[in-house]
Amino acid sequence: MNFMYKKINKIYFKKIFFPVFLFFLILTLFKYRLVFASSSDLVETEKDNKFKEIVLKLNKRKEKKKKQ
Repeated sequence: MNFMYKKINKIYFKKIFFPVFLFFLILTLFKYRLVFASSSDLVETEKDNKFKEIVLKLNKRKEKKKKQ
């Protein structure tokens, strides 16, 4: 009886617990990867906006110099 219980326990662990554990592990990693990716994208867009503003200012200065 004890042997049978151990065998069922091993099967339960291999067939049910382990795949469910892996699934949730992958799910959480994917979720946090998305969170990190979205935050880094936001940082990049802020940098891009600053860069665009600087380029626009430089273009305005060039136009002013050409007019003079």
